[in-house]
Amino acid sequence: MNTRKKILVTILSLVFLFSITGAAFAAPADGYYVNGHRYELTLGVTDAGYLNYLEDMAAINFDFTRVIIVSNDQYADVQAAVNAGGIAEVLQPDAQQQIGTLLPETVIPVANDGAIGTEENVGDSQGVDLVLESIEISQPADKLVYNVGDSLDITGLEVKGYYDDGSSKILPVAKSNVTGFDSSAAVASQTLTITVGGKSAVYTVEIKESGTTVLLDHIAITTPAAKLVYNVGDELDLSGMVVTGYYSDGSSQPENISVSNVTGFDSSAAAASQTLTITVKDKTAEYTVEIKEKTTGPVTAVSLIENAIANFQPVNAAGKFGGEVLSVKVVGDVTVNKCDFKTDLTSINASKVQTATMTVNISPQVQTTDKDVTIANFPFAEIISGSGIGADAVAGGVVTEDANYYYIQLTNAECPTSVLKIIDAAGNVSSGTKMNFTDQKADCQITVSKATGLVVSVDNVKITGKTNVTKSTMNLANGTYNNTFWNNDGPIIYTYK
Repeated sequence: MNTRKKILVTILSLVFLFSITGAAFAAPADGYYVNGHRYELTLGVTDAGYLNYLEDMAAINFDFTRVIIVSNDQYADVQAAVNAGGIAEVLQPDAQQQIGTLLPETVIPVANDGAIGTEENVGDSQGVDLVLESIEISQPADKLVYNVGDSLDITGLEVKGYYDDGSSKILPVAKSNVTGFDSSAAVASQTLTITVGGKSAVYTVEIKESGTTVLLDHIAITTPAAKLVYNVGDELDLSGMVVTGYYSDGSSQPENISVSNVTGFDSSAAAASQTLTITVKDKTAEYTVEIKEKTTGPVTAVSLIENAIANFQPVNAAGKFGGEVLSVKVVGDVTVNKCDFKTDLTSINASKVQTATMTVNISPQVQTTDKDVTIANFPFAEIISGSGIGADAVAGGVVTEDANYYYIQLTNAECPTSVLKIIDAAGNVSSGTKMNFTDQKADCQITVSKATGLVVSVDNVKITGKTNVTKSTMNLANGTYNNTFWNNDGPIIYTYK
């Protein structure tokens, strides 16, 4: 959505929130006036009339100072309402006095459904002339108790007007309608007067002395920064850090921390351990970081993986694979235990060709119960921990980076043996089915942490190739089919000692 459309939607929302239905005074009619047309205050972006509105806005080059909102004989230009964040704060009285200047003398009304009406005189009332007889507070303000020095807050306040024909409606109220507020000194009961259209209503508030000063007792790092290992020349990175302040009244809250709160950081030379001090209102907390010598030469996929291999001590890998073997000929229901080979339809004839799907649950340990598909190695293990093999496998990878990670994108690479073993285990989990997988190519994204140098995850996995069915007692027709496999439910995550 472009900026102009955002402003248009904002205006329509503001009008909807602050408009008042019905005509309380003589003229002009409620609506917003633009380019010789009058639109209803209830116009929404899904209404047909909204297209007419956009045409009119284009005709005046989206100059929002030339769009005038009229509500209950009050007026404001749209730009002022947008700047103020609301209409009630900027509405001015006596809209009828603007006819012939800000408001045209005649307009053509446009209904929400896009219907074009006949020309009307703006000075003619579109409703009955009513007389406001009284007002009352129909809903009190949310804030009725103040501290010394507080500003008036009328959030939640609703005022209803009653007219000589027996009708009533909610009236717009701004701070300028309220008198009597004074928070310079404490007072048990202070009467405020609301005046609208010459009629008044009152309510009371309490002004309290400011409470006992609450002091910061101490601070603590409750969540460490994501980056604790730096290279020479790096800038301080506080991303992820949460510092909590603990106060004399027993309360606590997260404190706003910036680089200016931290002293002791110096990345000009390598340091095995460097103590940084965080200071908030003379209270301090410390943590340590490591500064490493900067890697010489450009960062490449090979150098990243070689560094990861040197530091690799995985203890677990968690993730799921799924996929499709396309256009497999089957008969009836086909289910191979937890590998979930099954047709899209519950019952089909022998000649019908359907897509079959396979879901594989990965486990880092070999299991035999329930015929779970298991393997003895981590998926992509040879890439992230193999000696030489991993570096060769990513040699064609494209490296990108952000503040915290390097990303190695592999495209049409040879599918790693560890992943092929997963697919093979799934395809041959039943003794009644035999298949092999050839010409498998892999696309994936390998994420490497800048802080640790270790592989964090492998994601966006897509493996394509050929599935060769050579035996089946499950009514799978022998033949060669195209397959696509991928990782399910998020990336494959690696954890370390």
